[in-house]
Amino acid sequence: MRLNVDGNDSIFDMLSNVGFERYNNETFVKLEDSIAKKYEASVNSVHYFSVLPYGLNDDAVHKTLLENEKIKDKDYYKIKVTFDAVGGGGTILKIFSYIGLI
Repeated sequence: MRLNVDGNDSIFDMLSNVGFERYNNETFVKLEDSIAKKYEASVNSVHYFSVLPYGLNDDAVHKTLLENEKIKDKDYYKIKVTFDAVGGGGTILKIFSYIGLI
């Protein structure tokens, strides 16, 4: 789910087993399939990264442990994350870094 509020106007995007749905001020908005697929991928990506590190054990995920980071006198581990073309959710050309408290 993603909610954008600007004054009295709100846009609510939801991805479920039914598919992608968009609402503007609680009114369903029918989007072209090509646009809906882009928003669906965007909402899916936000959800995926919101539940890290749990999805990092999927078959399409490749992790590399990098050098530790120190931020404000606390030690963090850092990993590089890449994805396979199949099962990678369309993110095969991207490299992500994930930092977690040790």
